[in-house]
Amino acid sequence: MDLLRPAHAHSRWPFVVVSALAASIGLNAGLLGVLALTSRPAALPFESPPRVQVAPMPVPIMVAMPRAATPCKAAVDSDPDPARWTIGTDHVGPFSACATYTLDAVRDLVPALTVTAEPFDQDITHSIIHIAHDGKPLLTIGPRINNNTDLTITIESREIATPWGVRVGDRVRDGLSRYRDLHCYYGAAEGEENLWCSRGAGVERVEDGTSYDLEVAPVDRAMLASSNGDISVKDVAHIRIKTISWISRAAD
Repeated sequence: MDLLRPAHAHSRWPFVVVSALAASIGLNAGLLGVLALTSRPAALPFESPPRVQVAPMPVPIMVAMPRAATPCKAAVDSDPDPARWTIGTDHVGPFSACATYTLDAVRDLVPALTVTAEPFDQDITHSIIHIAHDGKPLLTIGPRINNNTDLTITIESREIATPWGVRVGDRVRDGLSRYRDLHCYYGAAEGEENLWCSRGAGVERVEDGTSYDLEVAPVDRAMLASSNGDISVKDVAHIRIKTISWISRAAD
């Protein structure tokens, strides 16, 4: 019978065997896939994925490092003659805005001048320091209470001029007429009267650190009584400047 089989029939046998094996393997794999799919539990409808709890990142703690204290610079004026002293935002003559002055410290700064002190408002721990030149009042240095208040210097002599050329004894119309933002005020308490002018609106505001105390006696009393504290500059234009008060601007 083998003689009747075509000659090419033997060459097809391996192919038939391989094809049968492949078909068998594919069928078994398909059955396994179906079994795997049918054996998986059905997912619940609208089921959301499980939440993953993530621990919050720790917030870094910012620690403010202490700022190094700025050293107090000596005032620019070392000239012993008060007539050559200058006034700036940080000094009056040899006195610096950031310093605290004792009687001995002031005497060391101005050895040629007469320096005395008196208690501040019956406070024996703080003093008002007076400086005189040739027997005449030159200026007064107010105390710093607990080193927290501004340094206040009151100029009492014509020897010292402001940067704008204003001096004690000048009339308002002569020394202060150039200032368009000048405001004047009046106040009375406990038997004392104060009349002063400064640049900048508001009793507590001093635009350039300088205010001008005026003589009260020549002022019209009726005008002062009806002023309610605010004084027109033209009403005191003829009044002379009694003292010039300088307030440190170190805190600005």
